[in-house]
Amino acid sequence: MEPARMEQFLIDNAERYKRLVAAFKPSAANTKGSGSTVASPEIVVSARVRPMLEDEISRGFPAGIHLRRNTETIDVHALKQPVRGLPTITVGSPLLFQY
Repeated sequence: MEPARMEQFLIDNAERYKRLVAAFKPSAANTKGSGSTVASPEIVVSARVRPMLEDEISRGFPAGIHLRRNTETIDVHALKQPVRGLPTITVGSPLLFQY
């Protein structure tokens, strides 16, 4: 999907996205990651999540990063446009963060 159409899709479905994210309940298997990797002090993965810009907020873009309450876990949600039916959300593996 071309960028302008994707942006409009996100704006058009922002309220549905917010409702789906609010209703999201992580499964027990999804609360600690996939378990397929082992933490290593030799490997560091880093990402910077920037605040949304005023222009993005005023245009109605929804936030994609959500902190789970009382945890150090974030979920990355994305709005998916299926071939048929209403848009749904996909959730990436939960990530632990540190300040």
